[in-house]
Amino acid sequence: MMTIDYAGIAERSGLPPEFIEAFKVLAAKHLRKIRSPSRLSDKPVSFETQYRRVVNLLAAFRELREDGYKLTSPWNLKQKHVTHLVRKWVLKLNQAPGTVENKLTYLRTIAAWMGKPNLVGKLDDYVERPEEYRRTYSTEVEKTWEAQGVEIAALLAEIERTDRFVAIQLKLQAAFGLRAKESFLLRPHRVTVDGALLVDAGTKGGLKRDVQIEFEAQYVLLASACRLANSKSRTTIPLGYTLDRWRNHFYHVLRTHGVTKGALRVTAHGLRHQYLNGLYHRITGERSAIQGGAKPADALHELGMKRIVEAAGHSRATKSEAYLGRHGAVKRKRPTIEEVRAALEKSGQEKKAAAAALGISRQALYRILDGARSQAAVAHRTNGVEEEADE
Repeated sequence: MMTIDYAGIAERSGLPPEFIEAFKVLAAKHLRKIRSPSRLSDKPVSFETQYRRVVNLLAAFRELREDGYKLTSPWNLKQKHVTHLVRKWVLKLNQAPGTVENKLTYLRTIAAWMGKPNLVGKLDDYVERPEEYRRTYSTEVEKTWEAQGVEIAALLAEIERTDRFVAIQLKLQAAFGLRAKESFLLRPHRVTVDGALLVDAGTKGGLKRDVQIEFEAQYVLLASACRLANSKSRTTIPLGYTLDRWRNHFYHVLRTHGVTKGALRVTAHGLRHQYLNGLYHRITGERSAIQGGAKPADALHELGMKRIVEAAGHSRATKSEAYLGRHGAVKRKRPTIEEVRAALEKSGQEKKAAAAALGISRQALYRILDGARSQAAVAHRTNGVEEEADE
Protein backbone atom coordinates (compact mmCIF):
# COMPACT_ATOMS: atom_id res chain seq x y z
CA MET A 1 0.00 0.00 0.00
CA MET A 2 1.36 3.40 -1.00
CA THR A 3 1.59 6.38 1.33
CA ILE A 4 0.54 9.75 -0.06
CA ASP A 5 2.92 12.69 -0.26
CA TYR A 6 1.73 14.13 3.06
CA ALA A 7 4.92 16.17 3.40
CA GLY A 8 4.32 17.98 0.11
CA ILE A 9 0.68 18.65 0.94
CA ALA A 10 1.62 19.98 4.39
CA GLU A 11 4.32 22.23 2.98
CA ARG A 12 1.78 23.82 0.64
CA SER A 13 -0.80 24.33 3.41
CA GLY A 14 0.30 27.82 4.45
CA LEU A 15 0.86 26.72 8.06
CA PRO A 16 4.05 27.73 9.95
CA PRO A 17 7.21 25.66 9.34
CA GLU A 18 7.35 24.42 12.96
CA PHE A 19 3.71 23.26 12.72
CA ILE A 20 4.38 21.45 9.45
CA GLU A 21 7.41 19.62 10.88
CA ALA A 22 5.43 18.41 13.91
CA PHE A 23 2.55 17.31 11.67
CA LYS A 24 4.91 15.38 9.37
CA VAL A 25 6.34 13.46 12.32
CA LEU A 26 2.84 12.40 13.41
CA ALA A 27 1.77 11.51 9.87
CA ALA A 28 4.92 9.47 9.23
CA LYS A 29 4.17 7.30 12.25
CA HIS A 30 0.38 7.01 12.13
CA LEU A 31 -1.15 8.02 8.78
CA ARG A 32 -1.59 4.51 7.39
CA LYS A 33 -2.97 3.04 10.61
CA ILE A 34 -6.58 1.98 11.05
CA ARG A 35 -8.33 3.86 13.85
CA SER A 36 -11.88 2.49 13.73
CA PRO A 37 -12.50 -0.16 16.44
CA SER A 38 -15.17 -1.77 14.23
CA ARG A 39 -12.78 -2.42 11.34
CA LEU A 40 -11.93 -6.12 11.14
CA SER A 41 -9.35 -5.95 8.37
CA ASP A 42 -5.69 -5.48 9.28
CA LYS A 43 -4.90 -3.83 5.95
CA PRO A 44 -3.57 -0.24 6.11
CA VAL A 45 -5.99 2.54 5.27
CA SER A 46 -6.44 3.34 1.60
CA PHE A 47 -4.66 6.01 -0.41
CA GLU A 48 -7.95 7.96 -0.57
CA THR A 49 -8.47 7.83 3.21
CA GLN A 50 -4.91 9.00 3.81
CA TYR A 51 -5.48 11.95 1.49
CA ARG A 52 -8.76 12.93 3.14
CA ARG A 53 -7.17 12.76 6.58
CA VAL A 54 -4.28 15.03 5.65
CA VAL A 55 -6.28 17.60 3.68
CA ASN A 56 -9.08 17.90 6.26
CA LEU A 57 -6.74 18.09 9.24
CA LEU A 58 -4.56 20.77 7.69
CA ALA A 59 -7.67 22.74 6.68
CA ALA A 60 -9.01 22.62 10.26
CA PHE A 61 -5.73 23.86 11.74
CA ARG A 62 -5.50 26.58 9.09
CA GLU A 63 -9.04 27.64 10.00
CA LEU A 64 -8.10 27.92 13.66
CA ARG A 65 -5.13 30.12 12.88
CA GLU A 66 -7.23 32.33 10.60
CA ASP A 67 -9.73 32.72 13.45
CA GLY A 68 -7.07 33.96 15.84
CA TYR A 69 -5.80 30.77 17.50
CA LYS A 70 -2.05 30.84 16.83
CA LEU A 71 -1.28 27.15 17.20
CA THR A 72 2.35 26.36 16.44
CA SER A 73 1.95 22.57 16.62
CA PRO A 74 -0.83 19.96 16.37
CA TRP A 75 0.04 19.18 20.01
CA ASN A 76 -1.47 22.56 20.96
CA LEU A 77 -4.97 21.31 20.07
CA LYS A 78 -7.32 21.78 23.04
CA GLN A 79 -10.98 21.43 23.88
CA LYS A 80 -11.65 25.12 23.26
CA HIS A 81 -10.35 24.81 19.70
CA VAL A 82 -12.67 21.91 18.87
CA THR A 83 -15.60 23.76 20.47
CA HIS A 84 -14.87 26.84 18.37
CA LEU A 85 -14.69 24.86 15.13
CA VAL A 86 -17.88 22.90 15.72
CA ARG A 87 -19.90 25.96 16.70
CA LYS A 88 -18.62 27.79 13.63
CA TRP A 89 -19.32 24.89 11.26
CA VAL A 90 -22.82 24.31 12.61
CA LEU A 91 -24.13 27.71 13.65
CA LYS A 92 -22.30 30.10 11.36
CA LEU A 93 -21.54 28.12 8.21
CA ASN A 94 -24.54 25.76 8.48
CA GLN A 95 -22.52 22.83 7.20
CA ALA A 96 -24.32 19.51 6.83
CA PRO A 97 -24.34 17.17 9.86
CA GLY A 98 -22.44 14.49 7.94
CA THR A 99 -19.77 17.01 6.92
CA VAL A 100 -19.23 18.18 10.50
CA GLU A 101 -19.19 14.65 11.90
CA ASN A 102 -16.64 13.60 9.29
CA LYS A 103 -14.43 16.56 10.25
CA LEU A 104 -14.71 15.53 13.89
CA THR A 105 -13.62 12.03 12.90
CA TYR A 106 -10.40 13.44 11.45
CA LEU A 107 -9.77 15.54 14.57
CA ARG A 108 -10.47 12.46 16.69
CA THR A 109 -7.92 10.59 14.60
CA ILE A 110 -5.07 13.04 15.15
CA ALA A 111 -5.98 13.26 18.85
CA ALA A 112 -5.52 9.48 19.03
CA TRP A 113 -2.17 9.83 17.24
CA MET A 114 -1.09 12.19 20.02
CA GLY A 115 -2.25 9.83 22.78
CA LYS A 116 -5.30 11.96 23.64
CA PRO A 117 -8.20 9.62 22.76
CA ASN A 118 -10.76 11.51 24.86
CA LEU A 119 -9.92 14.99 23.59
CA VAL A 120 -12.50 15.11 20.80
CA GLY A 121 -16.10 14.21 21.52
CA LYS A 122 -19.26 13.92 19.47
CA LEU A 123 -21.05 16.79 17.76
CA ASP A 124 -23.71 16.91 20.49
CA ASP A 125 -21.03 17.50 23.11
CA TYR A 126 -20.27 20.92 21.65
CA VAL A 127 -23.47 22.47 20.37
CA GLU A 128 -27.23 22.27 20.72
CA ARG A 129 -28.24 21.25 17.24
CA PRO A 130 -30.71 23.43 15.38
CA GLU A 131 -34.10 21.82 14.68
CA GLU A 132 -33.87 19.01 12.12
CA TYR A 133 -30.05 19.26 12.14
CA ARG A 134 -29.19 15.61 12.44
CA ARG A 135 -27.33 13.05 10.43
CA THR A 136 -29.07 9.73 10.20
CA TYR A 137 -27.49 6.37 9.47
CA SER A 138 -30.94 4.91 8.98
CA THR A 139 -32.39 5.43 5.51
CA GLU A 140 -35.52 7.57 5.44
CA VAL A 141 -36.27 7.02 1.74
CA GLU A 142 -36.57 3.69 -0.02
CA LYS A 143 -33.85 3.57 -2.67
CA THR A 144 -34.83 0.42 -4.55
CA TRP A 145 -35.58 0.67 -8.26
CA GLU A 146 -39.03 -0.80 -7.68
CA ALA A 147 -39.90 2.02 -5.27
CA GLN A 148 -39.34 4.52 -8.11
CA GLY A 149 -41.52 2.56 -10.51
CA VAL A 150 -38.61 1.43 -12.70
CA GLU A 151 -39.27 -1.64 -14.84
CA ILE A 152 -36.03 -3.37 -13.94
CA ALA A 153 -36.03 -6.17 -16.53
CA ALA A 154 -36.94 -3.79 -19.35
CA LEU A 155 -34.30 -1.22 -18.41
CA LEU A 156 -31.57 -3.84 -18.02
CA ALA A 157 -32.47 -5.25 -21.44
CA GLU A 158 -32.17 -1.75 -22.91
CA ILE A 159 -28.77 -1.26 -21.27
CA GLU A 160 -27.64 -4.67 -22.53
CA ARG A 161 -28.23 -3.53 -26.10
CA THR A 162 -25.77 -0.71 -25.44
CA ASP A 163 -23.17 -2.63 -23.41
CA ARG A 164 -23.53 -6.23 -22.28
CA PHE A 165 -20.70 -5.90 -19.73
CA VAL A 166 -22.41 -3.01 -17.94
CA ALA A 167 -25.68 -4.97 -18.02
CA ILE A 168 -24.14 -8.12 -16.52
CA GLN A 169 -22.55 -6.07 -13.74
CA LEU A 170 -25.89 -4.45 -12.90
CA LYS A 171 -27.52 -7.88 -12.85
CA LEU A 172 -24.83 -9.16 -10.47
CA GLN A 173 -25.45 -6.18 -8.18
CA ALA A 174 -29.16 -6.97 -8.14
CA ALA A 175 -28.70 -10.73 -7.67
CA PHE A 176 -26.03 -10.65 -4.95
CA GLY A 177 -26.22 -7.19 -3.37
CA LEU A 178 -22.83 -6.15 -4.71
CA ARG A 179 -21.39 -2.67 -4.72
CA ALA A 180 -20.51 -1.39 -8.19
CA LYS A 181 -16.76 -1.83 -7.69
CA GLU A 182 -17.31 -5.36 -6.34
CA SER A 183 -19.22 -6.27 -9.51
CA PHE A 184 -16.38 -4.90 -11.67
CA LEU A 185 -13.72 -6.97 -9.88
CA LEU A 186 -15.82 -10.07 -9.26
CA ARG A 187 -14.46 -13.38 -10.48
CA PRO A 188 -17.79 -15.10 -11.17
CA HIS A 189 -16.33 -18.61 -11.28
CA ARG A 190 -15.37 -18.45 -7.59
CA VAL A 191 -18.21 -20.35 -5.93
CA THR A 192 -17.62 -22.22 -2.66
CA VAL A 193 -18.39 -25.91 -2.17
CA ASP A 194 -21.40 -25.04 -0.01
CA GLY A 195 -22.98 -22.90 -2.71
CA ALA A 196 -21.90 -19.33 -2.01
CA LEU A 197 -20.34 -16.66 -4.18
CA LEU A 198 -16.94 -15.47 -2.92
CA VAL A 199 -16.71 -11.66 -2.87
CA ASP A 200 -13.18 -10.62 -2.00
CA ALA A 201 -12.10 -7.85 -4.40
CA GLY A 202 -13.13 -4.20 -4.32
CA THR A 203 -14.81 -4.64 -0.95
CA LYS A 204 -15.08 -1.89 1.64
CA GLY A 205 -12.35 -2.12 4.24
CA GLY A 206 -11.00 -5.25 2.57
CA LEU A 207 -13.71 -7.40 4.21
CA LYS A 208 -14.24 -10.66 2.34
CA ARG A 209 -17.62 -12.36 2.38
CA ASP A 210 -19.61 -15.24 0.97
CA VAL A 211 -23.06 -14.51 -0.44
CA GLN A 212 -25.30 -17.55 -0.37
CA ILE A 213 -26.74 -18.66 -3.70
CA GLU A 214 -30.45 -19.29 -3.17
CA PHE A 215 -31.93 -19.66 -6.66
CA GLU A 216 -31.18 -21.44 -9.91
CA ALA A 217 -31.37 -18.07 -11.69
CA GLN A 218 -28.31 -16.90 -9.77
CA TYR A 219 -26.28 -19.86 -11.09
CA VAL A 220 -27.48 -19.09 -14.62
CA LEU A 221 -26.37 -15.46 -14.19
CA LEU A 222 -22.94 -16.50 -12.92
CA ALA A 223 -22.52 -18.81 -15.90
CA SER A 224 -23.26 -15.89 -18.24
CA ALA A 225 -20.78 -13.72 -16.34
CA CYS A 226 -18.11 -16.42 -16.65
CA ARG A 227 -18.56 -16.44 -20.44
CA LEU A 228 -17.98 -12.67 -20.51
CA ALA A 229 -15.11 -12.67 -18.02
CA ASN A 230 -11.78 -11.13 -18.97
CA SER A 231 -9.45 -13.93 -20.13
CA LYS A 232 -6.51 -12.43 -18.22
CA SER A 233 -7.90 -11.03 -14.97
CA ARG A 234 -11.00 -13.28 -14.90
CA THR A 235 -13.01 -10.22 -13.75
CA THR A 236 -15.98 -8.69 -15.58
CA ILE A 237 -13.95 -5.68 -16.76
CA PRO A 238 -13.36 -6.11 -20.50
CA LEU A 239 -9.87 -6.41 -21.93
CA GLY A 240 -8.25 -3.05 -22.65
CA TYR A 241 -9.74 -1.20 -19.67
CA THR A 242 -8.16 -0.16 -16.40
CA LEU A 243 -10.40 -0.03 -13.35
CA ASP A 244 -10.63 3.77 -13.50
CA ARG A 245 -11.41 3.84 -17.22
CA TRP A 246 -14.05 1.18 -16.80
CA ARG A 247 -15.68 3.01 -13.88
CA ASN A 248 -15.98 6.15 -16.03
CA HIS A 249 -17.43 4.13 -18.91
CA PHE A 250 -19.88 2.30 -16.64
CA TYR A 251 -21.36 5.52 -15.23
CA HIS A 252 -21.42 7.11 -18.68
CA VAL A 253 -23.62 4.26 -19.93
CA LEU A 254 -25.86 4.62 -16.88
CA ARG A 255 -26.27 8.36 -17.48
CA THR A 256 -27.12 7.65 -21.11
CA HIS A 257 -30.01 5.45 -19.94
CA GLY A 258 -31.23 7.84 -17.25
CA VAL A 259 -29.92 5.85 -14.28
CA THR A 260 -29.32 8.96 -12.18
CA LYS A 261 -31.03 10.69 -9.27
CA GLY A 262 -32.05 13.50 -11.60
CA ALA A 263 -33.64 11.40 -14.35
CA LEU A 264 -35.14 8.10 -13.15
CA ARG A 265 -34.35 8.96 -9.49
CA VAL A 266 -32.30 5.78 -9.09
CA THR A 267 -28.62 4.83 -8.98
CA ALA A 268 -26.80 1.55 -9.46
CA HIS A 269 -26.56 1.31 -5.65
CA GLY A 270 -30.35 1.01 -5.55
CA LEU A 271 -30.01 -2.54 -6.87
CA ARG A 272 -28.00 -3.42 -3.75
CA HIS A 273 -30.84 -1.95 -1.66
CA GLN A 274 -33.26 -4.05 -3.74
CA TYR A 275 -31.41 -7.28 -2.94
CA LEU A 276 -30.94 -6.60 0.78
CA ASN A 277 -34.57 -5.62 1.36
CA GLY A 278 -35.66 -8.75 -0.47
CA LEU A 279 -33.30 -10.88 1.63
CA TYR A 280 -34.74 -9.44 4.85
CA HIS A 281 -38.24 -10.32 3.64
CA ARG A 282 -37.21 -13.87 2.80
CA ILE A 283 -35.61 -14.35 6.22
CA THR A 284 -38.26 -12.74 8.43
CA GLY A 285 -41.44 -13.01 6.38
CA GLU A 286 -41.96 -9.25 6.86
CA ARG A 287 -41.14 -6.29 4.70
CA SER A 288 -38.43 -3.97 6.03
CA ALA A 289 -39.22 -0.84 8.00
CA ILE A 290 -38.49 1.40 4.99
CA GLN A 291 -40.96 -0.67 2.96
CA GLY A 292 -43.64 -0.21 5.60
CA GLY A 293 -43.41 -3.66 7.13
CA ALA A 294 -44.29 -4.55 10.72
CA LYS A 295 -41.42 -5.44 13.00
CA PRO A 296 -41.18 -9.23 13.42
CA ALA A 297 -40.40 -10.95 16.72
CA ASP A 298 -37.16 -9.65 18.21
CA ALA A 299 -35.19 -12.85 17.64
CA LEU A 300 -36.28 -13.04 13.99
CA HIS A 301 -35.59 -9.35 13.44
CA GLU A 302 -32.09 -9.68 14.93
CA LEU A 303 -31.42 -12.68 12.70
CA GLY A 304 -32.54 -10.67 9.67
CA MET A 305 -30.29 -7.74 10.64
CA LYS A 306 -27.34 -10.08 11.17
CA ARG A 307 -27.82 -11.77 7.81
CA ILE A 308 -28.15 -8.43 6.02
CA VAL A 309 -24.88 -7.17 7.50
CA GLU A 310 -23.10 -10.39 6.52
CA ALA A 311 -24.46 -10.30 2.97
CA ALA A 312 -23.65 -6.59 2.60
CA GLY A 313 -20.09 -6.92 3.87
CA HIS A 314 -20.34 -4.64 6.89
CA SER A 315 -18.97 -5.19 10.37
CA ARG A 316 -21.76 -3.75 12.56
CA ALA A 317 -25.41 -4.79 12.80
CA THR A 318 -26.61 -1.17 12.88
CA LYS A 319 -25.30 -0.73 9.31
CA SER A 320 -28.31 -2.70 8.09
CA GLU A 321 -30.51 0.30 8.92
CA ALA A 322 -28.92 2.19 6.03
CA TYR A 323 -30.78 -0.24 3.75
CA LEU A 324 -33.78 -1.34 5.81
CA GLY A 325 -34.71 1.76 7.82
CA ARG A 326 -35.49 1.57 11.51
CA HIS A 327 -38.64 0.70 13.43
CA GLY A 328 -39.61 3.46 15.89
CA ALA A 329 -36.34 5.38 15.99
CA VAL A 330 -35.93 7.56 19.12
CA LYS A 331 -33.55 10.52 19.22
CA ARG A 332 -31.69 11.39 22.43
CA LYS A 333 -31.32 15.05 23.35
CA ARG A 334 -28.06 16.50 24.62
CA PRO A 335 -28.33 17.82 28.19
CA THR A 336 -28.25 21.61 28.56
CA ILE A 337 -25.73 23.36 30.79
CA GLU A 338 -28.56 24.07 33.23
CA GLU A 339 -29.39 20.35 33.42
CA VAL A 340 -25.72 19.53 33.96
CA ARG A 341 -25.41 22.04 36.78
CA ALA A 342 -28.60 20.74 38.40
CA ALA A 343 -27.29 17.14 38.21
CA LEU A 344 -23.99 18.22 39.73
CA GLU A 345 -25.74 20.00 42.58
CA LYS A 346 -27.93 16.97 43.24
CA SER A 347 -24.90 14.65 43.27
CA GLY A 348 -22.86 16.89 45.55
CA GLN A 349 -20.59 17.89 42.65
CA GLU A 350 -19.71 14.26 41.93
CA LYS A 351 -19.16 14.33 38.16
CA LYS A 352 -19.33 10.56 37.68
CA ALA A 353 -22.72 10.35 39.43
CA ALA A 354 -24.02 13.43 37.59
CA ALA A 355 -22.99 12.01 34.22
CA ALA A 356 -24.67 8.68 35.00
CA ALA A 357 -27.88 10.46 36.03
CA LEU A 358 -27.89 12.36 32.72
CA GLY A 359 -27.12 9.25 30.67
CA ILE A 360 -23.85 10.62 29.27
CA SER A 361 -20.16 9.92 29.78
CA ARG A 362 -17.97 11.92 32.13
CA GLN A 363 -16.02 13.16 29.11
CA ALA A 364 -19.26 14.47 27.57
CA LEU A 365 -20.10 16.22 30.84
CA TYR A 366 -16.65 17.85 30.93
CA ARG A 367 -17.08 19.02 27.36
CA ILE A 368 -20.45 20.63 28.11
CA LEU A 369 -18.90 22.47 31.07
CA ASP A 370 -15.89 23.51 28.98
CA GLY A 371 -18.18 24.71 26.22
CA ALA A 372 -20.15 26.86 28.67
CA ARG A 373 -16.92 28.35 30.03
CA SER A 374 -15.70 29.10 26.49
CA GLN A 375 -18.99 30.83 25.63
CA ALA A 376 -18.81 32.86 28.83
CA ALA A 377 -15.26 33.93 28.03
CA VAL A 378 -16.25 34.98 24.51
CA ALA A 379 -19.21 36.94 25.89
CA HIS A 380 -16.93 38.66 28.42
CA ARG A 381 -14.45 39.67 25.72
CA THR A 382 -17.27 40.92 23.51
CA ASN A 383 -18.74 43.00 26.34
CA GLY A 384 -15.32 44.48 27.00
CA VAL A 385 -15.01 45.54 23.37
CA GLU A 386 -18.48 47.08 23.45
CA GLU A 387 -17.68 48.97 26.66
CA GLU A 388 -14.48 50.34 25.15
CA ALA A 389 -16.41 51.44 22.08
CA ASP A 390 -19.01 53.16 24.27
CA GLU A 391 -16.27 55.02 26.13
